[in-house]
Amino acid sequence: MHETVQPVRLPLNKTSTLFLLDDESVVFSTRSKELYGLDQTATVILFRLEQGETVEGVSLDLGFTGEATLHIQKLAELLAGDEDFTEEYQNELSCPLEPPYLTTGSPCYQLLNTRFAVEGSAKVIEKWITPFIATLQSVEDGDLDLLISIKPDNDKWHIWMNGVVHGDPLSVERLLPVLYAQLRVFAFQKHQRLLTMHGAVITCKSGQTLVLAGRSGTGKSTLAATLLARGFSLVSDEPAVIDSGSGNVLAMPLGLGLKEGSWSILQSEYPQVSHLPTHLRFDGQKICYLLPDSIQVVPCYGRYPATHLIFPEFNPEAAGKLEPLSMVQTLKLFADAGYHIPGLDEERVVGIINWLAGLERYSLVYSSTGEALLQLKEIIT
Repeated sequence: MHETVQPVRLPLNKTSTLFLLDDESVVFSTRSKELYGLDQTATVILFRLEQGETVEGVSLDLGFTGEATLHIQKLAELLAGDEDFTEEYQNELSCPLEPPYLTTGSPCYQLLNTRFAVEGSAKVIEKWITPFIATLQSVEDGDLDLLISIKPDNDKWHIWMNGVVHGDPLSVERLLPVLYAQLRVFAFQKHQRLLTMHGAVITCKSGQTLVLAGRSGTGKSTLAATLLARGFSLVSDEPAVIDSGSGNVLAMPLGLGLKEGSWSILQSEYPQVSHLPTHLRFDGQKICYLLPDSIQVVPCYGRYPATHLIFPEFNPEAAGKLEPLSMVQTLKLFADAGYHIPGLDEERVVGIINWLAGLERYSLVYSSTGEALLQLKEIIT
């Protein structure tokens, strides 16, 4: 059950607000739409700057030099509304959000509250696409929100979404990753959500649901696949979508993507991995997918209360380490992992703080999947 916190709200200026959480705080900038976590020392420094003290004066008084002074300077820039920022990631779609309500003779599928169909070359769809979306097939009739068309272009293929072509023609190996990305973006942008973050989500029979978050290449999918081989079920993989009302994770069970670097690590768990169809991501990396015929997945209409937020990092040369995270540490890793929060405002900030506060939060460094399992036994029943 989520713990509800009551952050104390303190406006700093026209562009930022401070939320006090016991001995930590969170700053929300309406200019950059960013969340900044501050520990007790940084919070005190922020108040001193807000009272008119200078960066130089505070640094001299505290004996700070070098990088520490730069951190104080960044706090001063935040107070002044001068912080550097990147425009909020909008996940722009290449197809209309307004549905055409088309009818088609093709099977209908549903992801979140998006109803869609795929039409085009039967050979390509049956081999490359249908196995991936089979668990989403709907038995109910109804209008479509999205019609995906796969059209040939010499020896390549175009993806059309609601009558609008997406990008350049694709080789068959690139077709599924691009289609997957566009489909999930359409689905979660159409759904009311608190936030979307990079991560894989798995759940077990005891009711514990783990959000494995982090930037690309940290080993979250490898860890997820290891746990799936031991009785967990897949809720979603890239992204983790958090519902705006309940704070539950929305089920998007489209299979688990594994980059080439993890194949040898997972060979003992999934002997078939080296024989699965190989796809090419947008960055040229090879990827294969574990589909519901080899892993357990949850029903596609499910909602799952998250219990743990874990930031894994695979490092073959490091000793295994599982450590709890403060709110400040969580927000830093949260930002590093990448997230998208639609229309971020103070109400949503409080919702995100409450969501994070209600989770057990950990960082996990592991050098082997066996070591990771031993570490996780400490917190997972």
